[in-house]
Amino acid sequence: MGKKINVLIDGLDMNSFESMARTFVELRDISKEMATQMEAIEDRIKYMLKEKKWEDYKTPSNIHLKRFTVKKERINKNLLSMLLPQEKLQKVLTTTHVETLSILSPKDRVRLKKYVN
Repeated sequence: MGKKINVLIDGLDMNSFESMARTFVELRDISKEMATQMEAIEDRIKYMLKEKKWEDYKTPSNIHLKRFTVKKERINKNLLSMLLPQEKLQKVLTTTHVETLSILSPKDRVRLKKYVN
């Protein structure tokens, strides 16, 4: 897979929107595929550790695997808005604006049409 990325980067023209957009979309597709494979491997490692009742394991190549639980907390904004008056709610919740870029390939448009009528 590394060879494919090098070919994409070597053909990149940083002064061409077409070249940059095409390269970006191809790299994003590779990244999604890699993320899917990494998630499957991660799930398998967690399953194997749990199956053996191990919390951690150190491989012969000195890679340390550790299984642990993380507590995540989220704020229910609807409930918070019912409990607090508007003035206090504005003090608690802060809004930031971030500039972002959306890049949709023809394949992305086809995929999105399935969800948007």
